[in-house]
Order: sequence, then structure tokens, then C-alpha cells
Amino acid sequence: MLYILGTVSFASNAENAVPSAKKEEIAPVEQLSFEKIDFDSLETTGFFSPKPVKIRGYLLKAKRAGAAPGAVLAPACNGLLLPGGDQIKPHYRKMAKFLNEKGITVLLVDGFNPRGFQEICTHSGKARTIGTSTRMKDSLGGLVYLRDRNDVMPDKIFMVTWGAAGSFQAMNKASPHAEKIGAGFTAAILFYPECDKVDSRFAPYAPILMFVGDKDTWNPAPACQTLAKRQKAGSAPFEIKIYPDTYHAFDQARPPALRTDAAVGPVMTGGNPESAADAYRTAAAFLERFID
Repeated sequence: MLYILGTVSFASNAENAVPSAKKEEIAPVEQLSFEKIDFDSLETTGFFSPKPVKIRGYLLKAKRAGAAPGAVLAPACNGLLLPGGDQIKPHYRKMAKFLNEKGITVLLVDGFNPRGFQEICTHSGKARTIGTSTRMKDSLGGLVYLRDRNDVMPDKIFMVTWGAAGSFQAMNKASPHAEKIGAGFTAAILFYPECDKVDSRFAPYAPILMFVGDKDTWNPAPACQTLAKRQKAGSAPFEIKIYPDTYHAFDQARPPALRTDAAVGPVMTGGNPESAADAYRTAAAFLERFID
């Protein structure tokens, strides 16, 4: 089922003539007590004697008695951590806090730094050794990790991702990892995903909520609309909210600017406070359907 929410508008070239991108601004977010952990990705090393690849996670436990719902948060190609590798980027901390305040135990996935990369947005072709499949396997590894904890409800684990197409395969009925992940995620929230890299057999097994900007030229909204229209019959609900006058990375606390170092070429990215606030409100209502 397809829901297109909001209106679509287009800017002239003159409106796009803005300064080059600046360093990410640090929005104030209150101190959160993350537990740094290592867990197994579903990716393995070697062929003849495969072992799970160990990656890093940052766990924010729910402040409630007994078992709590869980959420796996997987970052975009810009990576989870600020340069220096000791702080989580503000918009990921903000989402972790938002979910945690709803009684959810949150696991933020860092599959980049353990493999020697801070980000992969500037990497293309063979230089991008961390591909879509790897990122998907990292997210599914997070699902398995949370499900094995006795303080997390195994049947109420959500996925929140930014950017990558791998999030779709993690929600696909035809996933080759279905046997390992069991029932899969309860639902997923996707910020500006890469819809044009999803194969034609996509059939989500659980509800998906997606947020995209109508001015996003990195991961354009029309590809997501097309994907929703061609999903298989009998699939779980697929909702898209398209925001007018909104670029890629609209939930970040910095003004829109032209990014020239991205592997996809020059692209506008940057925040839209109104769109970001609405996305959080919409996400809250979406989650309430599944959390008692």
C-alpha cells in the first residue's frame, strides 16, 4: 500500500546556488550513557572456515523494569562517529534519545571504524569495500544481538536507518538470511533511503515508514514512489512522507549547502527543522502502533 504525504515543489537553479558545505555543526544534545559493546555481524571472514566479523555497537538501555522493546540504528555513509572516533554524531544521538525516552533499548551500529573507515560517502567503485550487503548484515547482526538479550522483547525490535539500500533487503521476505534472523524486525523507519538500488522482487515482511525530501538529488523521492508501487501483493504497508523544500540529510542541524566531495557528484545536503520535527512526530505515532 502506498501513501504519499505532503506536497511536492521544485526550486529553480538560482535557488540552488548556495555556499559549499561546511563542517557539520554540533547541536547540543544532553549527555547519554552509552555502553560500548562488540557484537557479531552476519558477515563472515574467509570461505572455508568462516567466522563472524566483530563490529562495534553503542547500547542505550531503556529505563524501565523488565524487558523493553529494542531498536537497531544504522548510520548513513557518513558514519556514526565524529572525526576523532570518540563521539556519536548529533543527529544519531538525538534519535537514540528520542527512542530511549519511549522506553526502547537502542543499539547504534558502527561497522565502519572497526573496518578502518570513518565514512564511505566519498568512496566509489572498488574503493568502497563496505558495500550495501555488508551494511545490511551489520544491521541484522544487531537484530540477533538484541534478540538474545533477556532485557529486550524479541518480538518488538525496530530498525531505523539512514541512506543505504541495504535496509530494504533487511526487510525483504526474500532475504537470504531469513533462517538466521527468524521473524525479523517488527517495523522500520528509513530516512532518505537509496530506493533506486532495490531489486524488483522487493516484498517487505513488516511495515515501513520512509521520509524523503522532494529536493533530494542524492536519493531522489521518485525512485521510492516507484518502488512502493511495484512491491509485491500481500506485502506489509509501505508509507512514504515526502517533504517540500527539503534536501538530503534534512534531519541534521546545519543549513543546506553544496557538497562537492560525495562520490555521487555535487549534491545539496542539509537540515530543514520543520521537516525534521514533523518526521519525529510521525515516527512517534508510527511506533505507538507496536508499543503497548
